[in-house]
Amino acid sequence: MILFLAGCFPAVQAGTGANWYNATPSFAFPARFGHSSVVFDNGSGEKIWVMGGDDGTFTYPNDVWSSSDGATWGQVLHPALPLGRTGSSSVVFGGKMWLIGGTGDDGSGGTTVWSDTWNSTSGFTWNKATADGGFPARYGHTSVVFDGKMWVIGGYDYGSYYSDVWNSSNGIDWDQATADAGFPPRYGHSSVVLDNGTG
Repeated sequence: MILFLAGCFPAVQAGTGANWYNATPSFAFPARFGHSSVVFDNGSGEKIWVMGGDDGTFTYPNDVWSSSDGATWGQVLHPALPLGRTGSSSVVFGGKMWLIGGTGDDGSGGTTVWSDTWNSTSGFTWNKATADGGFPARYGHTSVVFDGKMWVIGGYDYGSYYSDVWNSSNGIDWDQATADAGFPPRYGHSSVVLDNGTG
């Protein structure tokens, strides 16, 4: 098992989770927060992928980076990238990387919040699955894959905090599992899957 953390601070990783060390003192990509990350094999081997984020100046990098070892990173560029956003969530589902929602520059100097979903099998070309997943636009939410579906949990939209939960088996059509999961509304939290419903 290898655990890996990437963000505003140097990358750290651990073989067992007990002892951590710097994989690299500094990244090739600019420091950021609010990005999302997945592990995905796009046909050239399993890699860590870092997407979007905020550089601390309310500038939202429109970039994707990947690494096979956590120390050496390469930038992926393509004009079809849906990024330039922060607070999105990402998962691997159905043999694709998925990017869900987030907030960022609306293209005219303002800021917007999205409920869109994008996917990629390569990391180079991104396809818009839907411009509106049907759930309220949000950022700072989390997503997991569970029981054969993608799940969106909580989040914020500059006006409301959410405690709702949504799921989808195709990334296009989303169903509300609950309007109130019972925990206080929140964003910037974390979510994990334990046992995948098998007990």
